[in-house]
Amino acid sequence: MKRNIIRLMTLCTVAVLALASCKKDNKPQGNVPENGFLATVEANQGNGSRTHLVGTEVQWNAGDQIVVRNGNGLTATYRLTSGENTTEGTFLSSEDDNDFFQPTYTAVYPATGNTVTGEGEATITLPATQSYVANSFANGAMPMMAVSDEQTLEFKNMLGGICFPMVGDGLTVTRLVLTSNNTADNLSGVFSADYNNGEPTLTCTTGNGNSITLDCGAGVALDATTATDFTIMLPAGSLANGFKLEAYNGESMVFEKTNNANLGADFISRSAIKKVNNALEVVVVPFTGLTFEAKTANSTVTFTAANITPAITMEYSTDGETWSEYTSGTAITLANVGDKVMFRGDNETLGYGVDWWWYYDYIEDYAMFSYDDDGIVGITFNSDVLYSNFSTTGECYVYGNVMSLLDKEDYSTVSVAPSSAFMSLFKDNQSIYNHPQHPIELPATTLGECCYAGMFAGCTSLTAAPALPATTLANNCYALMFYKCFSLTTAPELPAMTMAEFCYSGMFYGCTSLTTAPELSAMTLAYGCYSCMFMCCTSLTEAPVLSATTLVEYCYGGMFQCCTSLTTAPELLVTTMTGLPFQASYYDSMFRGCTNLNYVKCLAICIGPDAAGRCVGDWLRGVAPTGTLVKHPSMNWPSSEWHGNGMVQYIIVPSGWTVVDAEL
Repeated sequence: MKRNIIRLMTLCTVAVLALASCKKDNKPQGNVPENGFLATVEANQGNGSRTHLVGTEVQWNAGDQIVVRNGNGLTATYRLTSGENTTEGTFLSSEDDNDFFQPTYTAVYPATGNTVTGEGEATITLPATQSYVANSFANGAMPMMAVSDEQTLEFKNMLGGICFPMVGDGLTVTRLVLTSNNTADNLSGVFSADYNNGEPTLTCTTGNGNSITLDCGAGVALDATTATDFTIMLPAGSLANGFKLEAYNGESMVFEKTNNANLGADFISRSAIKKVNNALEVVVVPFTGLTFEAKTANSTVTFTAANITPAITMEYSTDGETWSEYTSGTAITLANVGDKVMFRGDNETLGYGVDWWWYYDYIEDYAMFSYDDDGIVGITFNSDVLYSNFSTTGECYVYGNVMSLLDKEDYSTVSVAPSSAFMSLFKDNQSIYNHPQHPIELPATTLGECCYAGMFAGCTSLTAAPALPATTLANNCYALMFYKCFSLTTAPELPAMTMAEFCYSGMFYGCTSLTTAPELSAMTLAYGCYSCMFMCCTSLTEAPVLSATTLVEYCYGGMFQCCTSLTTAPELLVTTMTGLPFQASYYDSMFRGCTNLNYVKCLAICIGPDAAGRCVGDWLRGVAPTGTLVKHPSMNWPSSEWHGNGMVQYIIVPSGWTVVDAEL
């Protein structure tokens, strides 16, 4: 693949384009017109505010118009009639305007989109998109203002600007996007203008945001050695906190550069253009979305799209630059080790919404569960295509930002994972591996229902989970996410402080290599939120601290079921419960099958018949034959209870355990 390079001049040194001498040899001859105005452009600091720049001299263009307000408050539009390609022009009106000339005059350029509202005052509209002009700046991109008691108008520039000289080997730029690091900067919109004794100032009244686009039309081809100037006009005082510049060729970003320096409020100053210099060589921005890379030769990657509405569309690329439409079910062969295939698309979601009431005997149309005496032992997923899925043959690394499947251009900014978005996306793929340098990225901070449910279920070769920064959860969002990832050794941090129903249900179920649990700091729980979270994590030796002080029904149900290496349970310090007094299955089957568990401290206070059985169920069935239960002094724990006319027996306290009172 050809390596495209752009060199962007840094801001280590900045040159101001000074108009050292603006000769007026070509100015129109004669006196000021009786029925019009003689107008000059400011030329003492920089690239003026005209559409037309010749070297360092700003000149009027054919067709230029100004709007003038006289001392009586009347306004009229005047058009350039002579002085084209000079610094001084004559502006006349097509109307009989002899009665208009009542000083004082306030004028603005350009006439389109701008109005004079009073003496020395105007309303100015700055567009969010400017057009590229070779060796200059966009027509009307930088307005001017003049105030005079005579029919001679000396226009003052209202804006400044920045010029980016760029070179590139065989690269074409179709647009530049300049974004201020300060979100409060308004680079376009509606502004009020004050002439301010010849130093016009602008105040934003309705802003369009902190980004501005330079539209290069069909594209500007860059030269490998000779720089091409791209000039963007801006309000004075902007970019004080630095900026980001992006260059695009069509829809593909080919360059990105961020300057985080404190540039100061005078970096962009009125009537001056900063020209960035001191060449910097920058590699074209690579695609960082979802990527598969061959770990072994002749590996294949296949994407099967869910049959949902709206239909899923996908594109693929092997170089990150040339993209082709992808047909669902097509196997892409990676012939050599290191070959890559990348995926992107614009999709609302990749999965079909289902209810993950997975602790029942079945999920309608989705999965079946099997049981033995120690609890759930298996899950069989329905073969119907209710979710999209990547399958591979051979061995492949997988990495990059999965949001490229939802937003092919701006995936790096997407922060919401919609409902069912990535449900079962890599399910049962036993030949994908973590890349040693590039992680799988799941950057969403707000999650929809089931968005990651079963995403990596059965991915037996993954050793590390991706970072999960989400703080706003939804029902079932992480349910069974890493189900039976037998090689997973580390769990990600879980920063959310407010739970949703079944949000972590079965998240690490069957992760037999997981040795350490993440910190669980959430204080607001939800129905079933931690149920079966670490079920059958047989290498887990230490349970996390359970910080919540108020419990919700089934919140810890089956949480550590069959964790055979666990010897000590987390302290259960909550004494009173919400809802029915101690009858809401808070700890049901929590430690069932933990064959080495021999110590539990639980300070709950039970009230009413069958209370313990309903709250804890078989929480200590199948634990170590001897152990210690530390209880609240006011609580009397039964050894077992019967329910349903003797049909179900709950093991509350194993017969070989000692029950002692806690020191409160």
